[in-house]
Amino acid sequence: MKKIVYLHPSQLAERWIKYYCLDELQAYYDIEFWDCSRISHPSFKSNQDIRREYLYIIKDMKEFDENLNRLPKDTLIVVDLHRTWGNLRLYELIHRYFDYRILINFFPNTQRAYNNKYWAKIKESSIGDILAYFKITRMFNCFTLSSALGTEYRINHPDYEEFIRHQNLESEERSPYIVYVDNYFPLHPEVLQRNPLFKANDMAGVFYESLNNYFERIEKEFGCRVIIAAHPSADYSKNPFGGRKIVYNKTCELIKDSQKVCMHTSNSLSYVIMYDKPVALLSNYVYRQAKIDYKRLLQISNLIKVPITEMDLEQDRYLFRHIDKGFNENYKKKYLIGAASIANSELFKKHLEKIYSVVHGC
Repeated sequence: MKKIVYLHPSQLAERWIKYYCLDELQAYYDIEFWDCSRISHPSFKSNQDIRREYLYIIKDMKEFDENLNRLPKDTLIVVDLHRTWGNLRLYELIHRYFDYRILINFFPNTQRAYNNKYWAKIKESSIGDILAYFKITRMFNCFTLSSALGTEYRINHPDYEEFIRHQNLESEERSPYIVYVDNYFPLHPEVLQRNPLFKANDMAGVFYESLNNYFERIEKEFGCRVIIAAHPSADYSKNPFGGRKIVYNKTCELIKDSQKVCMHTSNSLSYVIMYDKPVALLSNYVYRQAKIDYKRLLQISNLIKVPITEMDLEQDRYLFRHIDKGFNENYKKKYLIGAASIANSELFKKHLEKIYSVVHGC
């Protein structure tokens, strides 16, 4: 049985089990998922504690090296570690044992549709990260699986897979609601990484006060409640949303059965497009201070031709818009649907076998 090892910067979570089809693929491959969060994202801790027999928690660099050393030479190595200065040593250790890597790019829509990814990388990164990015890129022969049109090893976008799974299921919510797609702003660690001068902890109270005031206005105007589709990594042990219902790992279902959607920057825009929901793109004073995140919000606004709603402005509270249907169809073809009638678990098997033959000549 061939071995596949997934090197990941985050703890194992339901989304990664679904995205990589780990439970399905373990029937065909000897799988290991390496949680490298302690050495790749040491300040980040998920709110989930999921265990599987294929989970390995890597505690330090020495253990990382020792585990690489024990792998068979014909292991398929899938690397999802960010190509940054902080991860350069990890990549150097990988390169000691493997001269190729497999990249599964689940989000080509956020890279290609919003902006040229290389220019975006340069504009948003430190000098060290830029140098590391290109050095790491040159180290390996890279095989990329992606849902983007034109990719040799094309798969479906994971949001399309979720869309198919849920399109005929009934909602658990029995009364009308508007869904807020949370991206854990301003407390997500990557917000600070992108915006090192942004004072997230100081600004959080102001941000949530503005957000909750906006929710109160639209609840009154539209006669329905707001439900929070929580970011899967968010820690909301203390509810910052004025006591509103917080739901984890059900963003697809919540968007499907919602009246309207409000959000900032989120890959869940795919669900808005597939379910053809009216959407409002939210900002306020605090969001504009996180300059890189606000720039991304502007890019999304320009892309889908939906104006930004300034939550603190009374006249902006009704800016929900449908996205143009022609744009939606083109977006789905370019970024979401690789093979409409084939599940990713089957596409992964097909592509991984082909890559194995290319790398190992058999």
